[in-house]
Amino acid sequence: MGRRRRAALLALLVLAAAGALAWTNREALLRAAGTFLLDPDAVAKADIAVVMRGDETRFDRAVKAAALVRDGWTDRIYVSSALADLAARDLAARGVVLPSAQDAIVSVLTQRGVPCERIVVDASPPGGGTAGEMRRLRAFMTATGLKSALLVTSWFHTRRVKRTAAAVLPELRLAVLASDDDEVAQRWWRQRYVAQAVIEEYAKLVLTKLALDPRFGDDPPSPQPAGPPGPPARCAGAAPGSPRTGATP
Repeated sequence: MGRRRRAALLALLVLAAAGALAWTNREALLRAAGTFLLDPDAVAKADIAVVMRGDETRFDRAVKAAALVRDGWTDRIYVSSALADLAARDLAARGVVLPSAQDAIVSVLTQRGVPCERIVVDASPPGGGTAGEMRRLRAFMTATGLKSALLVTSWFHTRRVKRTAAAVLPELRLAVLASDDDEVAQRWWRQRYVAQAVIEEYAKLVLTKLALDPRFGDDPPSPQPAGPPGPPARCAGAAPGSPRTGATP
């Protein structure tokens, strides 16, 4: 048997052994993959709580933010704009009036006891992913003189939010909080859409680590700032999709 053939056979044996070992310990490895993404901070009193966008199905992030107000950690909540809100605007132009995802978050907050006047809704152009959301938050906090915020997001998003927030808002005091139970990180692969989110999150972490920031056609213009926040939500007695009125608190 030639040297190359022996080397190839040895490589195959090593791969087979590694595969068998990984399969035997698959649940421990999967748990480790989940807990690596979970990197929350301790809760601390702050000027405002931020509902990070991307959880417009279970609304865990909005529910958690409302609990922070109820428990006295903060007295205001900021909700960024997001690409999902554009769909409601497009439908409204065709005569189909439905609440946007941002409207739904506001509804969750008010139903959990947050007064209208404590909700700030950002109406600036959406897009840009998590970094774009942090830039909109920075514009809002700079305009209003706020110095600290509680960033509420899903457990698998906490590590990347911390990295992005530290890069975009280094001068502010921020704490990243997980909206859901950390036990989900121990069994994430058993739920289809959670598993999909975790796999996508690893791809996004790699891009962040490599300092790659792909540009897309629906991102807001760069490098100009994302713009100031819009008026507070008109969440009492307004029809779904109706324009919001009032002055920013």
